[in-house]
Amino acid sequence: MSLRLILGRAGSGKTRLCLREITERLQAEPEGPPLIYIVPEQGAFQAEYALATTPGLGGIIRAQVLSFRRLAWKVMQESGGGQHLYIDDTGKGMLLRKVLEKKKRQLKVFKNAGELQGALENIVSIYNELKRSRTASGELEKVLEMLGEGEGPALLREKIGDLLLLFQDMDAILKGRYFDAEDYLSALAEKAFTSEFLSAAEVWVDGFYGFTNQEYAVLGALMKRCLRLSVTLCIEQEYVPGVGVDELDPFHPAAVSCQRLMKEAEEQEVEVEDSVVLTGERFSAEVHPALAFLEKNLYNYSLKAGDKKDDGSKEQRLPLRLVAAANRREEVEALACELIRLARDEGYRWREFAVIVGDLEHYRDIIATVFNDYGIPFFLDQKRQVLQHPLVEFIRSALEVVNGYWRYEALFRCIKTGFLLPFAAALEQRQRWEERVFLLENYVLAFGIQGSRWLQEEMWCYRLSDSLEGEEREITKDEEEYLQMIDETRRVISRPLLGFQERVKKAQTVKEKTEALYTLLLDIQAAERLEYWSEEAVKRGEPEKAREHLQVYKGLIELMDQLVEILGEEKLSLPIYTRILESGLESMRLSLVPPSLDQVLVGNVERTRTGRVKYAFLLGVNDGILPARPPEDRLFSEEERELLAEQGVEMAPGSKRRLLDEQFLLYMALTRASHGLWISYPLADEEGG
Repeated sequence: MSLRLILGRAGSGKTRLCLREITERLQAEPEGPPLIYIVPEQGAFQAEYALATTPGLGGIIRAQVLSFRRLAWKVMQESGGGQHLYIDDTGKGMLLRKVLEKKKRQLKVFKNAGELQGALENIVSIYNELKRSRTASGELEKVLEMLGEGEGPALLREKIGDLLLLFQDMDAILKGRYFDAEDYLSALAEKAFTSEFLSAAEVWVDGFYGFTNQEYAVLGALMKRCLRLSVTLCIEQEYVPGVGVDELDPFHPAAVSCQRLMKEAEEQEVEVEDSVVLTGERFSAEVHPALAFLEKNLYNYSLKAGDKKDDGSKEQRLPLRLVAAANRREEVEALACELIRLARDEGYRWREFAVIVGDLEHYRDIIATVFNDYGIPFFLDQKRQVLQHPLVEFIRSALEVVNGYWRYEALFRCIKTGFLLPFAAALEQRQRWEERVFLLENYVLAFGIQGSRWLQEEMWCYRLSDSLEGEEREITKDEEEYLQMIDETRRVISRPLLGFQERVKKAQTVKEKTEALYTLLLDIQAAERLEYWSEEAVKRGEPEKAREHLQVYKGLIELMDQLVEILGEEKLSLPIYTRILESGLESMRLSLVPPSLDQVLVGNVERTRTGRVKYAFLLGVNDGILPARPPEDRLFSEEERELLAEQGVEMAPGSKRRLLDEQFLLYMALTRASHGLWISYPLADEEGG
């Protein structure tokens, strides 16, 4: 039962020390007690790969690479407490939509939140934030009392009052039956004290920039229960509790973590071992003096020009490049050329490169297009929305068709996803069916067909008159064949939707409506189509797209399961059911693992964990983007957060603190590579702005 801090600046060898110690214990005792290596979820793949490829290891069964949530799941399984149903942010968003509808008349600020883009996600984010800070609804009630009439800003009182109404209802529904990610951590903090699995384990925690209150509680339990808890922090000295940390210190997040951990050890009456302080490994002053100098002096504002002089011993190419480009497209193309040069001429592997982007949203599509054109394999480390996926668009438009009386726009959005075309024909004669859909759309537009005319049993026989008087003439054989083709296409396309409409209109409960939707997916063979699309993507050399198709279907089924579990017997009108389902679809995210071991990693500063790379490329290093200007909090202003903090409500850092913490993130981005660093920025966007 002890805590050991492993301290050191970037590149000092903290991760290497953890892996070396795990390796030594595995070699000494392959079947001993557990060795647990805890890393951020997004870094688990790289950590597991690094451990598995360590020379001299015959197996790593005793060692386990886990995230906090995965460790919680293992401990819950051991204690028999893993019977709760898991609910993610998508499920919570749908539940929140239901509670909003129920409490709408009592709300003052958030009564129309369900109609505003992103509002539900923001409220769910605050719900999670309060859980992570271990703030219960009861504490919000106390805050509301403290902010009583005339004693606090009226708007803040109304916001807290609305959130209290919503969160109390959500807690009542979730309690005892459902667990979210935050509940798992709370349970881990409680059950770790008695876990047999952890009793003789040695634990290393690595790769975190900071911790939440829940995670501190978990770490406190681990240091009390485990043989030893080792935590790596990116600082070069201890920061003891009670000594103030300078707000402008670029290592502020790690310094605060150091103090909190030592305080937690004191509260748990756990021995604090002497800290291990590491110095330089990645940045050798002999091999890469420029990178070593940058790492050491990035925030050394007392340094003067000329303090670092070239000794002239030998001419060498500097491993630092600063590149200005006309726009983002040219910036990415210049990067692609450099990547190919390094791989072709200097023998580097794709996996030895990391591309770090300040604003991934604006660069994502450009990088994908350019890298595909240049044949550069890459993995985009970003959770992806699914709203633009054909299956999700099909479901949304199909519900809109049924709700909106078969309007043209919704119907042809649904048709153009391809899911209403016959599956066998779509494989063998796809072009012919696409041509038929094109002709059908022109026919529908020409005669203004919509609504009930799509449902009629009689054949469509609308045709234009050739004479000015509008006289009818005999139909030709070609016209008859054309009309038969149009009517056949109409019937084939509308048949699944007609069946869905009949079933969903009869359905009363959420469960029955969801069953009707699932039957529609079976009718259109959604799973088989997506599997086929996935196979085609693999043949085209797009493994990421292949996994996306399969994960969308899996995620959709999980969403429907959660919807039935949470609201199954509720009787809702079809429009309200549609709004709840759409809120779930809007919050769905895909988390893909790298489909290949040898590819360029593309990510952002805050999320991406690169591991050891030889070259780092920072794109979009413009003022306000890297370092980033934190997005404005849409629910609480900076002043409101400070006022809540004064009332004892601990929340995530506000925009001021996050802006200061960008210094630390920038430092981490600039010190990830061991051989070379490329920094580039566009002079304008694609429109010249």
